[in-house]
Amino acid sequence: MKFTLPMFVLFSILCASNTYAQKNIVKWRPAALGWNNIDLSYERVINDKSSFAVKVGFMVPLDIVTPYSDYLKQQATQSGASTTSGYTMTKGFINGFSILPEYRFYTAKEAPKGFYVAPYLKFWRGAMGATILDSVLHPTEIVASLNIIGAGVGIGYQWVIADVVTIDWNFLGLGADAYILNATITGQDYAEVSKQIQDSGNASNVILSGAGNITSITSPPTILPGLKTNFSIGYMF
Repeated sequence: MKFTLPMFVLFSILCASNTYAQKNIVKWRPAALGWNNIDLSYERVINDKSSFAVKVGFMVPLDIVTPYSDYLKQQATQSGASTTSGYTMTKGFINGFSILPEYRFYTAKEAPKGFYVAPYLKFWRGAMGATILDSVLHPTEIVASLNIIGAGVGIGYQWVIADVVTIDWNFLGLGADAYILNATITGQDYAEVSKQIQDSGNASNVILSGAGNITSITSPPTILPGLKTNFSIGYMF
């Protein structure tokens, strides 16, 4: 009795610890590396039929330098020098991040495994910029950002292997996304840029403001259907 009681208590503690440990999952989305992203998520089991999850993605900042960059910089010191017949981008950058919280309902009441339905919210922000030289090497800098705000419902299935490894396939997500674009152009006269936009017939689709050689462009929110899918591998602890 003196031996079995401590063993029973120890076994009960281990079982309780294991049950507690199975409430957390950290996941990684391998496919995101294909477009220079790091995509991680965390899921917390609330009860036997639901959980809360949040996904965070980061686009690794990418600097762009064209093969002609150094040559054009040298030529730019020569007043009036011309090296191209049109516009040439000498450098640029791209970056971004996203966050997507969701609440999951597991149909089999065995969270976190089996089929689930997951209402979600989404926010994505990306930015890019470029320095462009015209034929007389006059520089124009363009910086733009795109914000996407959306909501929808995802459907998927999650496998749990040996109570440690998870495979999560969110194979269908449908919703609605609002796209908002902002851009700033520096280096060209505001009146000239405004005239070019008006001549292109797109003036009614954007809001223009600015003065001197700075122009700000904002597009009203555009609502489009949202579609998402996700496949990730996780560790349960």
